[in-house]
Parts: sequence; C-alpha cells; structure tokens
Amino acid sequence: MKLACADTSALEMVGFISVGLMPLICFFFILTSYSCIVRSILQIRSTEGRHRAFSTCSAHLTAILLFYMPVIFIYLRPTPSPWLDATVQILNNLVTPMLNPLIYSLRNKEVKSSLRTVLCPRCFKPEQL
Repeated sequence: MKLACADTSALEMVGFISVGLMPLICFFFILTSYSCIVRSILQIRSTEGRHRAFSTCSAHLTAILLFYMPVIFIYLRPTPSPWLDATVQILNNLVTPMLNPLIYSLRNKEVKSSLRTVLCPRCFKPEQL
C-alpha cells in the first residue's frame, strides 16, 4: 500500500476493521460469556463441582488466550516491526497447535501425576501416586 499513488485511507480502514476491530469484538464477547460462566460456577454449592467446572473453563480460556494474545500484539501496536511480527506469527502458528493437546490433556489425572513425577521426581514417592 505504501507504493500506491492513490489515497489508501479506505483500504487502511478496512484492514483495521477486519484485522483489528472484529477479533477484538469477538474477544470481548468471549470475555462476557466467561464472566457469566464464572458467575454461575460460583453459585455451585459443592467444592468438587466448582473445581471440575473451573478446570474445564481454564483449559478453554488458556487456549483462547494463546490464540488472541499474538493477534493483539501484532495488529494493535502503533509502530509495526516486520521482523518481530514475523517471529510472533511463526511462534503463534507453531506453538499454539502444539500446546493445545497438552492444555486439554492436563485435565486428565494420570497425565497430571505423570507430569508431576517428571518435573519433580523427589517430591512424590511412588506410594503417593
């Protein structure tokens, strides 16, 4: 667009709306729905039920944040840096899909206990598992 000899303000506005404003609106809708979910979870009387609901929501919220944070970082900065934008985009395209199975599998008790024994083998004795 920098090489165009015509007025590019309309194209810049379309780019800002489609890349910046629409994902931001979707993100606010997601935050609004999660605030309603958290409010209803807090009304659950049993602590086990609350814990299970929060663990499910935390996995979903982590995956959403992993998707939206690089988008916000890249597109809503006042001064773009092509090298930094490319690095963040590559990491977003590689790291997020690789972390999604890990995020959703951490809800499984066996995966949690295996991860604990790998990260801190002296902290847990075999009879505790």
